[in-house]
Amino acid sequence: MSIDLEVNPEAAQIFALAAVAFDANGPKLVARADIPTALARLDAFCGDFDHVIGHNILRHDLPHLVAASPALAALAEAPQGAMQRTWPRF
Repeated sequence: MSIDLEVNPEAAQIFALAAVAFDANGPKLVARADIPTALARLDAFCGDFDHVIGHNILRHDLPHLVAASPALAALAEAPQGAMQRTWPRF
């Protein structure tokens, strides 16, 4: 499953989130309002997945998710970060 957050950097608050299953026809969760309810839905949505992935999930998304909802801390147990390493310069 892939997760992406949009965060207000000044307030450090999530204002939108999306989660998508690996299967293109699989379930999706998108929220642009009522973030507390969306976080509860995200917790239930993630229940069947072993790993979460996302661009900058380790340095950005997971810390904001756990700060907003400590119940989501289990997502940090096996994240698969994309674009987390320094790429070689050409």
